[in-house]
Amino acid sequence: MDIKLVIAPDSSSNDYEQHEELHNRGIDVLVLDHHEAEKYSEYACVINNQMCDYPTKALSGAGVVYKFCCYMDELLGTSYADDYVDLATAGIIADVMPLKDFEIRQIILKGMQGFRNPLLKTMVAEDNFHFQGKALTPFNIAWYIAPYINAITRSGTQSEKQVVFESMIEFLAYKTVPSTKRGCKGQFETRVEQAVRTCKNVKSRQTKSKDNAMDAVLKTIEKENLLENKILAIRLDPKYAADKNLTGLIANGLLDTYCRPILILNKVEEDGKVKWQGSGRGYDKANLGSLRDLLEQSGLVDYAQGHAMAFGVSLPEENYDALVQYVNEAYKDFDCAPIYSVDLIWDGAKDLSSRAFSEIADEEKIWNAVKTVTEEAVAKFVSMREAEGEKLKADVLYRADEILKKVAVIEERSPETVKEYNDKLLARINEFLSDVQVDEQRLLTECAIFADKVAVAEETVRLRSHIDQLRQFLNSDDAVGRKTDFLIQEMNREANTIGSKAQDVMIARNVIDIKAEIEKIREQIQNIE
Repeated sequence: MDIKLVIAPDSSSNDYEQHEELHNRGIDVLVLDHHEAEKYSEYACVINNQMCDYPTKALSGAGVVYKFCCYMDELLGTSYADDYVDLATAGIIADVMPLKDFEIRQIILKGMQGFRNPLLKTMVAEDNFHFQGKALTPFNIAWYIAPYINAITRSGTQSEKQVVFESMIEFLAYKTVPSTKRGCKGQFETRVEQAVRTCKNVKSRQTKSKDNAMDAVLKTIEKENLLENKILAIRLDPKYAADKNLTGLIANGLLDTYCRPILILNKVEEDGKVKWQGSGRGYDKANLGSLRDLLEQSGLVDYAQGHAMAFGVSLPEENYDALVQYVNEAYKDFDCAPIYSVDLIWDGAKDLSSRAFSEIADEEKIWNAVKTVTEEAVAKFVSMREAEGEKLKADVLYRADEILKKVAVIEERSPETVKEYNDKLLARINEFLSDVQVDEQRLLTECAIFADKVAVAEETVRLRSHIDQLRQFLNSDDAVGRKTDFLIQEMNREANTIGSKAQDVMIARNVIDIKAEIEKIREQIQNIE
């Protein structure tokens, strides 16, 4: 294949060796990126808003690509870029970039006018993605679309990524292909329909893997007393088979809970050497500065690349203890409690000077100038949050009721499985041992053992209790987001236990439905403070 140009979007600013290798092969390299880098590459053309005086630093990789396409339209006299502004919009939002800059707002506003991309458009049209005819907003894109595409990039197989990629291309998206849906052998579907289902399946698989990995992490924190350190550095045990692509998600989940920098590391072997590689997260609520810069300054890591507060990291196995000690020393005066900035503290009882009164008078003058519009803005903001909260509450309670319905079915069905087991066992014995007298007591003992094995009464009672507690949380005036998040984990554990005991198709199906509803509640809970 005769390749003349390689374009690397949203990456590769630091890949100097790769740039040189491609250059030596006579291949030009164009990098479109927003990640920080130490220097410009000698062997590539790098367009990076972080490495120049471009004013919009919050423009993500997708935004940089979109602006490049706009420039190419201007240069060539074409008009292709805006055909893909919806992808740029989704990319900026999915990358959790601040939306306050005027240029970014322009892109978002244009992209929100309606998705053209086949995959995005199909997701919006599906009820399972929570839109149900609602207008597009950054909020519902961030919570109901981006996580599914993110799951594909992090946890999808190569073939799954290929399906989703093709669904984003107009002339491939609506191509009819053999259905891969269970029970639909011999039927056909479009590539985009297949891609949407693939996104759902991978997201579900990712959530399960994340939960397993998180359980392992919590055990490690407790076992190794890791909270004694200023940095929460966790080496994942290989036996838990944690997906290395999940380290970022795990780090994000731990950050606000433990209020300190996070390192989540997987053991790998590279060039015959054992290394720890994974994701790092700085704690930006304590004015600590860049954790990435601190690690690079230590001289103990092979690399720490990405953003100041979110990056990938690699270090030799033998440097781990020294790195933890280095960070502990650097942050020895750091208090884990978040720091909040205060504009003015004045104790009028102690300071009655004319200067103090003058300062307050000036403050009051300024306040009177903006008071009306500020109060109106705050009132509208509170009203909006209240309305949003009521909708979230209603949705969570609806799904809780659906779970209770499934629990009732399981409770009703569970005793019947024991009787059916008894009948099947007796029938099987009579079939093969028709001439032998059956010991009824032995049969009853066997059935009793089976009944104890499949009994789920304890789990269903606890699950009902968790749902009652969920209702109490949602009706409380206190902040319940984090409490509810932990409660959802417990609900999921009970559902998993019931599923592991289930030896009946009907019970198994209801457990799957319960887990699906729990996952939907979990997604909604992320929006509750």
